Amino acid sequence: LVTQRVLELLKFQFPMLNRVSTDFSDVQSRKGQAVVSRIVGIPTVVDYDPANGWVDQDASTTDVTVTLNKQRGVPHTFTADVLASTVRRLFDEVAAAQSYALAKDMVDALYAVITSGNYSNATTQAQNGFARSTVIGMGVALNKRGVPQGAQNRTLLLNSDYFGTLASDSAIVTLAAYQKPEIIEAGTLPDVHGFSGVDAPNLPTTGNLTGFGFSKSALLIVARPDSD
Repeated sequence: LVTQRVLELLKFQFPMLNRVSTDFSDVQSRKGQAVVSRIVGIPTVVDYDPANGWVDQDASTTDVTVTLNKQRGVPHTFTADVLASTVRRLFDEVAAAQSYALAKDMVDALYAVITSGNYSNATTQAQNGFARSTVIGMGVALNKRGVPQGAQNRTLLLNSDYFGTLASDSAIVTLAAYQKPEIIEAGTLPDVHGFSGVDAPNLPTTGNLTGFGFSKSALLIVARPDSD
């Protein structure tokens, strides 16, 4: 039960985990076990039939097999002497840091699979030319491939250099000046052409990766409590 609560807590500490498909279950599993999860798709809209009503259909899901290939943890030990020598709430004191470390490790594992071998559709753009127009082009490419639209579905991960460059785009600066001061005050980005922007300083540089625009169905992470 504690593990299950922590898995859900991680999604609040790292909102990135809310932007991908997740399967966090309390069913115990072991390392190396293959788990069949699923990605939810877009259902078909049907006409009403006066005789039969709306024709029923199966939910639109795609089964995906994920192998539990990591057995990770953040163990701490407090001896009886340490516990007896302080009135500090030691467990509460370190729990947040442990949870953060585990969440970052999970996100790093997700980022590691973002390679040209797994995703063949690439946009090449030097940093000095990266702007809102580039993001628009990425959105158009996803539209043509039938990817669901809307910032609740689409995310744009950018390393900090590219994130900063996009934040300096004149259209976004104007928006910040007149409507959204938090862009300047808090260093956030507004939704840009249907993408929710995320500053990802830990995005790997493999294959000159600088950003990744995707929908929830592009990445899936599965986690289970350890049965061992």
